[in-house]
This record gives sequence, structure tokens and C-alpha cells, in this order.
Amino acid sequence: MNILSITMDANSSACAMKDGKIVAAISEERFNKVKNYIGYPKESVEYCLKQLGGKVDKVLLPSSQSDPEAVITHWTRRNVEERMREQNEYWYPKIYDNKKDLRYMEVFPEYVDYDQYPHAQEWKKIDFTASKEIRVAQFQKLRKSMVSKHIGISEDIIEFKDHHLCHAYYAYYASPIRNKPVLCFTADGFGDYYCATLRKFDENGNVETLLETDQALLGRLYRFITLNLKMKPLEDEYKVMGLAPYATEYHWRKPYEIFKELLEVDGINFKMKDKPKDFFFSYKKKLESCRFDAIAGGLQKYLEEVIVNWVTNSIEHTGIKNVVFSGGVSMNVKAMMEVSKIPNLETIHVPPSGADESLCIGAAYHESSLSMDHDKIQPLEHAYLGERYNRDQVIEYLENNVKSEYKVVSGVTPETVARMLSEGAVVALFTSSMEFGARALGARSIIADPRDEATVKRINRKIKNRDFWMPFAPVVLAERFTDYFYNEKNIISPYMTIGFETTKLGKEHLKAALHSADQTGRPQRITRDHNPVYYDIVKSFEKLTGVGALLNTSFNLHGLPIARTPEDAMHVLRNSKLDALIFDDIMVLNNEG
Repeated sequence: MNILSITMDANSSACAMKDGKIVAAISEERFNKVKNYIGYPKESVEYCLKQLGGKVDKVLLPSSQSDPEAVITHWTRRNVEERMREQNEYWYPKIYDNKKDLRYMEVFPEYVDYDQYPHAQEWKKIDFTASKEIRVAQFQKLRKSMVSKHIGISEDIIEFKDHHLCHAYYAYYASPIRNKPVLCFTADGFGDYYCATLRKFDENGNVETLLETDQALLGRLYRFITLNLKMKPLEDEYKVMGLAPYATEYHWRKPYEIFKELLEVDGINFKMKDKPKDFFFSYKKKLESCRFDAIAGGLQKYLEEVIVNWVTNSIEHTGIKNVVFSGGVSMNVKAMMEVSKIPNLETIHVPPSGADESLCIGAAYHESSLSMDHDKIQPLEHAYLGERYNRDQVIEYLENNVKSEYKVVSGVTPETVARMLSEGAVVALFTSSMEFGARALGARSIIADPRDEATVKRINRKIKNRDFWMPFAPVVLAERFTDYFYNEKNIISPYMTIGFETTKLGKEHLKAALHSADQTGRPQRITRDHNPVYYDIVKSFEKLTGVGALLNTSFNLHGLPIARTPEDAMHVLRNSKLDALIFDDIMVLNNEG
């Protein structure tokens, strides 16, 4: 069965599944350069359809209750100042001044964009003055029509899927944990009525829902505290997480006690203690005397505590010790690290990019589970699910577009690259098929020597312009993982989705790739199977220096998505001070580096 699955909400994306195997997945932001794009992912759909040979038996649309107003106003595009204006000019009057009839599209007409692809005129058929229920029903009809007309299929084969069901099936079926009972947790801001769920899968893939709740408002809390800290919600939460370890307990204790009044874990469920009138102004007032790093620290401690208590209680309640996790909260690597330390837990798997971009994959897995044997549905073996450019394509592009000021060298070996890195070079990799999701995993990565802390400043100065407190990440040879990180439970983490405590040797060898405040890391554990070029460079670096790891960060300029094409790669090179760009065995040297 050929399945095409399409996410049209935040982080719009598409995936293709063929007979129980994900063969392609890509986010629209890689095409249109709009981070966290919300809307119809036209280019992603066409790419995935091509991977299916143009033949599709089923089309799936995750999130049945999506509100069209969010799409028509492109709400993920707002900068921090615009988000603040939304709070002051729309939400405050609506919540505190009781102006319930206030309409977003009338307050901010400049945000309305009917030029959606395809068939823009059809958007105007939606009655945006109607109740949310009516708008959602009209949007469902429109979404089916859009997809049907775009790819030339009958609406009869198009089906909606529940938001958290998609998160759950992604967490379970993308994981390598099979033939044993598994607890599946999902948690996010909100989606199709709920913000957290708990399911158990038995050894045959049979599922039982234990919890669906709208009370676990952890994702929403984190979102609005991010905005209170004057960072962009639904994008900069990772910055709040990165800032948190800099706060001492003396400072984070007060905001922690404030957050603690929101809710608590009650068995496997959540109990609301004191729900605020809203999540922006209420906490802005409560936290006005707290330092910004203390707020981040208190929020992170509270999130970790709640999630750990929830998982611990669930393990005790069910006797099941194997855990998978998805939803936006699963992107918090520090929380996942604390979950991994739970004494009764045997193992945990967190798949790549558990936020809404992966809903399309979860929908495809769920549909396959309805018609295929459990054992025939294949887990994600890797995240390299996007486009691949072969050597001839790269050569043709370089010959036609790279001017004489760049030196192009063919036949470059991993040993050569490793030597450059050991001498302080900062190098970009464009290899393999592009990664799916938010993490650069060697296909579109910037790499450097992890030993020297000065590397961090050099990369930020040359390319990234990241906030000073934000760490990079290490890529580590699988055979050297326990040299650098404590991993008594032998947790396999190939996607940078789980944090780890660092050994003495790790602190020595990986100085530039660890969090400078607490010396933890979010490593990518790498084998040669799925990206030989990447692995061979790290291995060559080990032979040369004794260090079986490199510093890794995403291959992009600040504010832009990760590079997709050779043209994108050269754009980064031209507008940065990268020392070199590697296309497999072809190197472009930057004379300005």
C-alpha cells in the first residue's frame, strides 16, 4: 500500500510510506525557507508523491480539529514584537476586558493571507465569523478539496487522523523496541482536544489507551514563558532549556514554587491545582521580580519533575518498563535525560523531531497498523529521509555556478577533512540524503574539533550568531559512546533526543560540544551503516587525535532552515566564514574563511 501523509499545521510536512516502510519525509520549510511554516506543504507533497511513483492508495491528514484562522494568518511567522502585540491588543481585551466578540482577523487584517496554494479563492468560502466548530468543519472540507485537486485523486481516499494518536504511533512504530510491552507517552501544547496521552502497546502491537487529558498544560506553559522571556514561542523553547542550567537553586527556587502551583501528577493522570486566567499576563505579573535565567531554571526543573513523576507512576501502575515518547515536550532533551534515569525504567526511545512535523509519519504508521501484520511494519532505521544529490548533480551545479574565487578539489578523503578539523577548520557537510526534522545528523551539518572551547566562539563569529548560552552537540562513534557518557542502561540515542551526563574523559575531549554550565551533552551516537562519509570523517579524526567524536551543529545561517540543495549550501558558504564545504569527496574551499 502506498500512503501519502500531509501535515498542514505548524511545521507543515509530508511523508511517503510504501508497504509499511517510510521511504521519504520532508518539511516545507526546507523548500520555502520559512521556519516552522504553517500551511499547505505543496513542494513536500510533490516530492513525497514522486517517491511513490505518483501512485497513492491512501492520503492522510493529521489533526482533524485544526482551525483555519491559524493557517490563513500564518501565526507561526510572528516575531517576538508581533507576539507581544497579539497579547496586548487581542488576548488581554478578550480575557480581561470581556470582549468575547473580538475577532483576530479584524484586529490584525495585515496578517490575513488568502493566497494559499492551491485554489486561494476557496479560502473565502470559509465563514470566519462562525463558531470554531463550524470553521473547523468547513476547513476539513477545504483541506480534502485542496489535496484532491492538487494531486488528482478522489476525496474518498483522503482521511483525517487524530493529533495525539499520530504522535503515539510515531513514538511506538518509529522505535526499535518491538516484541515487548511498551508505554507510549505524548505531551505537547495542544492538539485535537488533548495535551497529553498515555497508551500501552503489547508485544504484538495491540494498543490500550490509559489516559487522554487536557489538563497537562506543560507545553502551553513552556510556550508562554518563552514569550515572557522575550523569545519566540514554538521556536525558541530550546533556548529557554539551554539557559536553565545557568541559574543556581537560590535563584530558580522562587519561580519553581510559582510554577508548582499549576498542576501536579495524580497517579497516571494530572490534577489542576490553580489554573491561571491566562498563561502570559498571569505569569508576567507573578514573575516580575525574578531574574530571566531563574525563570528558565525554575520552569525547566518543574517540567522535569512533573514528567518524571508521570512516567514513574505509570511504570509502577502497569509494570511496563520500556518507554517511548513523542510530542513537542519530547524535544526537551534535559527532561528526557531525567526520564532515562528513573530506576525502574529499562530503556527509552525518543524518535527524531517529535513535534508536529512528525505527525504525518505517525498517521502513516497508524494506517498501516490497521491492515498489516505488526512485524511487517518497519521502524525508522535512520532519519535520512529527504533529498539526495548524487556526485554528477553536484559536479554539474559547481561547474555552472561556482566562480573562480573558490577552489574546488575532487577526491578528498576523510583523512584530509579530519586533518583540517584538527588544525582548527570549521567545515560543512553536504552528504547522504537530507535529514528529516530539526536536528542536523551529518547529512547537512557543520562540524569542528570538539576539544577547544574557543571553537564555540569561532563558529558563532563565522556562521551561527547563536546566543552565548546555547550549546552545540557532539557526534560520537558508537564504540566510544560509554567512554564519554554514562549509559548504564545502554540507551541507543542516534538522534540527539536525549541528554546524558558526561564522564571525566568526555569533559576533557568534548569541551566545545557540551553545555558549558552543567557539562551535559545531547550526543548523536553514530554507526557507519547509514552515513559512511560522516562516520569515516569522525573515525579518521579519532585515528589522528585519539578523540572519537566531533562537534556538530546544523548547516544553516541564523534564522534560516537547514540547507536542502547545493545552491543552499553555497549560499551559506558565500555568506559566512566557513573554511570549507564538503560534498562527499568534493571540497569547496572558502578563501574568505
